Amino acid sequence: MLREAAAAEVGALSGVRLPGREGVWTVTIRDGVIAGIERGGAGATADVLIPGFHDPHVHVLSMLREREAVRLPDDLRGRDALAAAVREAARRSGAGWVRLRRLDHDEMLGGWLPDRDWLDAVEPDRPLRIQHRNLRLDVLNSAGLARCGAGGDGRVFGAGSALRDPTEAIDLERLAAKVSDELLAAGVTSLQDAGEANGDSELALLDALAVSGALRQRLWTMVSGRRLAAGRVRMPDRRRVRHAKLVALEAELDLDDLVEQARAARRAGLGVAIHAATEVELAAAIAVLDAVGLRRGDRIEHAFVASDAAIEAVAATGAAVVASPALVAEHGDAYLERHGEPSRLHRLASWLRAGVPLALASDAPVTRARPLAMLDAARRRRTRGGRPFGRAEALAAGAALRAATRTPAALVGARTLGRIVPGAPADLVVLRDGAVALTVLRGAVVYEAPT
Repeated sequence: MLREAAAAEVGALSGVRLPGREGVWTVTIRDGVIAGIERGGAGATADVLIPGFHDPHVHVLSMLREREAVRLPDDLRGRDALAAAVREAARRSGAGWVRLRRLDHDEMLGGWLPDRDWLDAVEPDRPLRIQHRNLRLDVLNSAGLARCGAGGDGRVFGAGSALRDPTEAIDLERLAAKVSDELLAAGVTSLQDAGEANGDSELALLDALAVSGALRQRLWTMVSGRRLAAGRVRMPDRRRVRHAKLVALEAELDLDDLVEQARAARRAGLGVAIHAATEVELAAAIAVLDAVGLRRGDRIEHAFVASDAAIEAVAATGAAVVASPALVAEHGDAYLERHGEPSRLHRLASWLRAGVPLALASDAPVTRARPLAMLDAARRRRTRGGRPFGRAEALAAGAALRAATRTPAALVGARTLGRIVPGAPADLVVLRDGAVALTVLRGAVVYEAPT
């Protein structure tokens, strides 16, 4: 709401409560930095001041491009319903591409995946792309594959934002400005892009969105470990890149290749962020870290399934874990139907008890970047249907807040970010009645809730 005018500088936030401290306080700000914290202030209020949220695992370009896509309804079931949704999206989207998102082939289609032939029968003329909710799979018809210069059966794995039509013009700056404003309204002041296909063009595009001011959050990125190891990325002057993204996939696991990607990351002076969703993938991630040794900021992404022994093994590596608790709130009922006992699924508190640094992420657009809802999911551990889901893994409020602010910021080396102390960056959020009332970035107001 403040994009048209210059963001208002903040001199002080008075009469606010601070997490873990009694009474009310005044926080003074100078030149974008917290200059002082003093007890007292103008009138005791219910406002709570917290650090701005740092989302350590988002897919920025996918977040932008999904704005051009039609979301599949969560209750879609069966092939006929999917065909009807495709035809309706084609009717609504006018000329050009037909895009749909949030396919869940397990919940919606009983495990069946469409391919190009099936899509051609439904929409033979216009380019069509359906994106899986996990962002690791896109399904295209023949016209869509031709536009993107791709082939095969239409099921394209791991391409993400790198799979695009070079003839199509999308106003990414406009979309980035909209997404950035929404993130600021949610209290997200910094983030890290976790695109597994990030190469020169993707990193340059992310840089351009940040430099132009379309994306106002502090931004860090990851680079594709596979591209890095193959020498297909120019690393000089990539100041936003902090990690190489490695993807351990159980169905095509190549431990030697993952280790070489990790060694390429080390040669480039980068940490590693290893995608590991299953038990086998988590074991592979541990083996990679054991092979190359720890670098500060190394992390394992997701760790959806973890035994007590695996947690101890991760703790021995010294790496952090980045988890997405909103998945339990959104899909916990399906997890319970599929797995029954949730004791090893989407663990949180056990990581902290073992001494593993824990960061919380949205994985947007897999889940929406709504950090207050994410913290609630981490504390409540209940499914959408209200069923308890591993209550022993619930986080206390303070631990959840640290995992969404201070800890993820430290993973990119921003060790004063996510703290309310003199000398720290003034990236702050004022909460009122459990909602974001004000967001301050670099000492300036960038969002103010309507009164």
